[in-house]
Amino acid sequence: MFIRNWRRVLLRASSMWCVYIAAILQVAENAIPYMSDYLPWWMPIAVLVLAPLFRILSQGGLDADKQDHADETR
Repeated sequence: MFIRNWRRVLLRASSMWCVYIAAILQVAENAIPYMSDYLPWWMPIAVLVLAPLFRILSQGGLDADKQDHADETR
């Protein structure tokens, strides 16, 4: 099974990457001793705030329905 447009899929998944990174930062802060001394408490929150922005950028705007329809006609 091969994904023909794997680069585009990874680019459009950039908003989910923000969620994954925030989760990893939160786990690291709570699980690794002394990590909270180096990792600011607001870092996971800041990464999560960026997730919607990355979603809008990766889909090319707020009109995702029109873009998805254009993708299907190609």
